[in-house]
Amino acid sequence: FDGHQQGINEGIDAGKKSQHDEFWDNFQMYGRRTHYACAFYSQLNDDSLGWNDVIFKPKYSIKPVGDAGSMFWRTAITDLSKYDIDFSQVTRFYCTFYWSNVLKHIGVVDASGSTGFYSTQGMFEGCQLLETIDKLILNEDGTQMMTIFDYCNKLQNIVVEGTIGQNCSFASSPLTNDSAKSVINALKDYSGTTTTRTLKLRATTKGNLSESDIAIATQKGWTIA
Repeated sequence: FDGHQQGINEGIDAGKKSQHDEFWDNFQMYGRRTHYACAFYSQLNDDSLGWNDVIFKPKYSIKPVGDAGSMFWRTAITDLSKYDIDFSQVTRFYCTFYWSNVLKHIGVVDASGSTGFYSTQGMFEGCQLLETIDKLILNEDGTQMMTIFDYCNKLQNIVVEGTIGQNCSFASSPLTNDSAKSVINALKDYSGTTTTRTLKLRATTKGNLSESDIAIATQKGWTIA
């Protein structure tokens, strides 16, 4: 009986693997796919509908090129950090993770290739349970729009590389002290110019900063509100 059941189980597992391979080989073009705009878009944010942890099991690395707009719009996936997703060749991040409000963890998002004020608009907006972005890499000229964290009510952990050159708000987010310092260190230096910018932080986050932390921002021409 045990051997019979084992044979049945092995047959079921083989069928599942075959089905998985057939789907992802075709969906990802055997790893050659580069167009991922709207690829994992979900109409409704519901664990039983669209893309979720049960069905999102890519076989190949995900390497979008060019437009990653709405790529994970309202997805019901909870953790993207464990997958190999390379954003380094993306030039447009419009609403990439928009209102994915069960998503908790995102890995490295290399947005250094995107330029223009609206290239990152709505990028993380509405990710209400998002706690961690391992690293966000911005371009060096600071042109990217940074009002992208609205309603990120749980965001605590983020490392920022590159330059924040526009008004930036983490007013919804309970950033850790280390995360807030990372944001401040990435602020563009406008000292010696007439340009001023504002960084909005949650009151508790701002209250945990030292005077020297705040001074780093003000000396660059920024106001921490």
